[in-house]
Amino acid sequence: MELKYSIEDYENIPGLYREWDKNNPFLLPVFFQKECLINFFYNPIYKCELFSETYGDVSNEKFTIPFGINRNNKVFFWLGDLKELPEKELSLLAPFNIESDHDIVSEFYDAQINANFTDPIKEVNLLLQKNLINKKFGMSVFANSEENIDNVINKSAKYKRIMFSREDDFKRIISELSEEIIESIDKNAILSKVTDGTGLGGIKLFEKYIKDNYKITDNIFNAYYVLYDLRIWADHKDGNIKFNSSLERLELKENSSYEEIYKKLVDELFEANDKLLNL
Repeated sequence: MELKYSIEDYENIPGLYREWDKNNPFLLPVFFQKECLINFFYNPIYKCELFSETYGDVSNEKFTIPFGINRNNKVFFWLGDLKELPEKELSLLAPFNIESDHDIVSEFYDAQINANFTDPIKEVNLLLQKNLINKKFGMSVFANSEENIDNVINKSAKYKRIMFSREDDFKRIISELSEEIIESIDKNAILSKVTDGTGLGGIKLFEKYIKDNYKITDNIFNAYYVLYDLRIWADHKDGNIKFNSSLERLELKENSSYEEIYKKLVDELFEANDKLLNL
């Protein structure tokens, strides 16, 4: 199956050329539209994981093939890996094959060529913060917070589907993120630490505990409430008021993309948890 690529990339991009495989280059980037990943994201026979925003892999029982995402949001694989890919999977990728834009700047390139491995993506740290918060306050603020790193990375990888900026993806991701954070708040554990907390929801109960025990001046829990309201919007047909107010509280414009909203929300959730850990 013929694929488009530029031999100049192999010859000119630092670190790709290998004297021993110059006649059959392995580290030659082959570029695709990002939509090439959709079949692998949504077909249950495959697994598509992103370990950072620009580094991931596609796999099943027979193969694993890594890929990068460059600054122009193009996906690229090494030609050598594609040659070893089964014909069926290669035929899924081929329709999205495009001309090279000669840009492979990404965590994938840094890891594979320069051995500069990336830090865990922010979602990983966000989920790991739950266990740190439990230890900080000496109670189970979040239930089921202790997970091994592989499970956390697997959960975080699915959040990266927002790269497609589709409403259905965004709604599903918001619901899953809310389940991981808001719905995992252990109200019974916090109730034992506060007075007059009966009837309060998880966020308000946690907020009351913090206000009762610490002097705080800013609205630490803003991102928690935004995530809760976005989940209401995601699960109900008539939730536009919640959606619009969430944008205002995130200080985003009305025409912000789902990707922009998601990134800002994750940043603010992480910052909120960081403030809690530093009280």
